[in-house]
Amino acid sequence: MTESTYDRLKSDSVFLIGSRSTKTNRIIWENLHETTGKTEEGELRWLIQHISFHISKSRIKQGAARKFLDGKLIYQVVPNRSDPSNENIFCLYTEFQNIRKSVKLAFNTVINRHGIYSAKRLFSEFIDLIENQEKLQTYEISVEEALRRINSDELQSMSVNDLGYLISLIHTSTEFTQDFLEKVYLIIYEYMQELVHGQNSENGINQDPDEFLDAAFIIARLYEKPTTFHLALELNKSIIPMAAKNDRNTLEVACNIRIGAIYKEYFKNIESQIIDTLSRVKMDHLSRMDQSNRELYFCLLGDSYNTIGNYDDAQKAYNSAIAQAESSQGSVNSELLAEAYSFLGQHSEKSYLLKDAARYYHTASALMFSMGDIRTADKYQEEASHSEIRTSLSMLHNALLLHMDENRDQAEFIAWEGIRLMLKAIFNANPVRLSSYAEICNEILMMSNHILIFPGRIRRHKKTLGMIRKFVHSINPDNFAHLIQDEVHKQQLLSLVDRFIPIPAPIIMLLTTDGRLVKMGRIVEDGWESSEIQGVLLSGVLSAIMMMIGEVGDRQTALKTVDAGSLNIMIEQSGGIVVCLLVDRDLPILRKRLEETLRFAINKYEDILDNWEGSTAEFDEFRIYTEKIFSPSSLTLDVVY
Repeated sequence: MTESTYDRLKSDSVFLIGSRSTKTNRIIWENLHETTGKTEEGELRWLIQHISFHISKSRIKQGAARKFLDGKLIYQVVPNRSDPSNENIFCLYTEFQNIRKSVKLAFNTVINRHGIYSAKRLFSEFIDLIENQEKLQTYEISVEEALRRINSDELQSMSVNDLGYLISLIHTSTEFTQDFLEKVYLIIYEYMQELVHGQNSENGINQDPDEFLDAAFIIARLYEKPTTFHLALELNKSIIPMAAKNDRNTLEVACNIRIGAIYKEYFKNIESQIIDTLSRVKMDHLSRMDQSNRELYFCLLGDSYNTIGNYDDAQKAYNSAIAQAESSQGSVNSELLAEAYSFLGQHSEKSYLLKDAARYYHTASALMFSMGDIRTADKYQEEASHSEIRTSLSMLHNALLLHMDENRDQAEFIAWEGIRLMLKAIFNANPVRLSSYAEICNEILMMSNHILIFPGRIRRHKKTLGMIRKFVHSINPDNFAHLIQDEVHKQQLLSLVDRFIPIPAPIIMLLTTDGRLVKMGRIVEDGWESSEIQGVLLSGVLSAIMMMIGEVGDRQTALKTVDAGSLNIMIEQSGGIVVCLLVDRDLPILRKRLEETLRFAINKYEDILDNWEGSTAEFDEFRIYTEKIFSPSSLTLDVVY
């Protein structure tokens, strides 16, 4: 490679690190390095969107370059990693016009170290290898040859980086047995101690030990098991000073996070040490980490603060964790994130924000259900049920006060809403807790009878309340499972109540299947207004939608509604477009009109959203269309029971 060619590669390139969900094909760019430092933010955003578009449409093949836009090249590599749900993506956008074998080898060699790097540091390592062609050629060996060398007598004479490179090649090999792992661990640990204490320069102490540090981190992760976690802990602690000394800031952060995770998993009453460990992390270094590590960091911090009773800091940390997850199609730390939503549910309960509490608990339940942990999902569902039954009782007390003030119409509306929520609480309850609901349900039904049985409504209301009372009194732990699994009976009961409750103003959302929110608003009689669903609640809604998108792509599936407590999220999707309706219940008229909205969006916006850059100006027709078909008066006139 000539000097002039190298200069263009070094001085005018953009290097991106990201991941793509195999479920949604969504690409999330975690970190980038723009070598000139002069590109405007708007231009960079535009460039990233176009790169994402070409990769998601498979226009850039893995391990190949494509000429793009103004003549520059894109080179993309997906390394051989073991995460089944996400692919790591490394992308080079450059003025260099020929991705030669040496460039590909240097690029692949650096990213396949499986180390923790910022984009800037990884690009620097890539350039260093290109400059050192002699060293680069030594990396052209097979996994079989790497195994042979580690098993041979050559091991003790290797430099730390040579050893690190061999480990990066073989750590996913099926021949990497426990005995072999123990042998490698001892060598890694011995070399690490020599590095920390400045000994044994013939083994590479005076070199930049990047490959070796990467290998040490790999081995530490492999030792995070019940029988060997203490060895992982020691190795992570040894890596930290060397990572700091060599400006490996993201690796230093990763080791602190892993230490915190090991403490949480295997130790008790050690929350103060977790907080102390994580407090060493600098926020600007954390910001260069991938979404998964940022999310894990805040979850660990929130859990520790919560355990020691520092609830204000716990809430801040958990909100930060959820904010990290909001940008993703789903959390890779679902269990910890579910704990975050559970904490917010408890916090909302203490503040008597019972509807919000139910939503948080339902989101926690959905996360655990997506992991296949049915028992924990049911536990969170039960907490949601408890919030719902308390909300129902509160609503009936409110309705009774309105009734006493002669505000009969509003009292009637709130009473029926409270009864509906009582039924949902029963459906979500644990059979063991049913006996504790009996007194509350009787009180709700007694107040309902007082509020709703009045001249002009006696016959219709009395019959409906009688059927609901009969259902509630027929439930006991022995027949609970049968009654709750009878979906037809459940829907019949809810429909009895639905006919007395006007459909509230719905919230409509237009999204792309990669999770970008295009348009969102609440449709009231006067038109379109901003939605009150914001912040953490919006994060929970988006997380639930992204978890379901892969399921609702099949038009025959029944999984098109997410229960989020007092809110139902109705979903329709086709191709790259998703439309959602946030309303209190899934009704046939709403489903029909949501399907019509999807067809409208496909016809109007399919091509636009394929190349969408973030402008919302072209979506005014979506607002006008949805204002018309979802206006409360239109829905009221069309509802047939």
